[in-house]
Amino acid sequence: MEEFVRRLVRQIWSDAKKRPGWIAILLGLVYALILGSLEHRFYSQFNEWQDRHLGELMEWIKSVVFSPWILFVVVICWIAIKAFVETRTRGQNKPPDLITVERGEFLKVIDEVVDDSKKAGAQAGILWLLAAQAKDAIHLLEKTWHHWNNSGERLIHPLDARIDKPDFTKGDLISERRDFMAIYLSHLMRLSTDIPGFTSDVTSYGFPSDREYLEVLNALRSHAEKLDSEADKIWQSESPNDSLFGVPLKQP
Repeated sequence: MEEFVRRLVRQIWSDAKKRPGWIAILLGLVYALILGSLEHRFYSQFNEWQDRHLGELMEWIKSVVFSPWILFVVVICWIAIKAFVETRTRGQNKPPDLITVERGEFLKVIDEVVDDSKKAGAQAGILWLLAAQAKDAIHLLEKTWHHWNNSGERLIHPLDARIDKPDFTKGDLISERRDFMAIYLSHLMRLSTDIPGFTSDVTSYGFPSDREYLEVLNALRSHAEKLDSEADKIWQSESPNDSLFGVPLKQP
């Protein structure tokens, strides 16, 4: 029996330490104090004054406030309010609904992303290769011009063999300009085949051309820089530029 009482006291004390327990105890104390005060002789005169001045209204209020059911109603209301607050809080903290995608559709999207990445890498590689060809042409043009200048000849129009004809005994100079023109023409043909959508001063000059040495040299330099820039842009974005390569864009 003593052990049961101790366990009962511990359980009551544990529940009383919780917030709902304190509220229930407080309501019970207030209710008990009100009933006790009304029965105490000290409030007899107050009750007589109350009866004289408040009349039927006070009687109705008393019947409601001091009804044996009032505590039950308060507890029910408290439970309802607490349930409402918890339900609302749980609804606000509810995680967002996940977007479900069918496995086939998901794999299709993944394949498209992988294909675009591979295609972008191939396009960037082609552009870098063409940029390297343009740089080789620049190097050969500068070397040819210096050889001509050191031999007392003037290479003013490097893209037209009909102009600036050197002494035919200097066959090495003729061969150097011929090699440059062959590389230049081959580069233009690769451009028109691989990246027909690419434009620059080099593509606008064409071949043969009566452009002078400095014009051709500066055009090749800016041309190579633009090829490198386009390649870097495609590589970093991992998105192919179909319009640059003359391929129709995907339809939405």
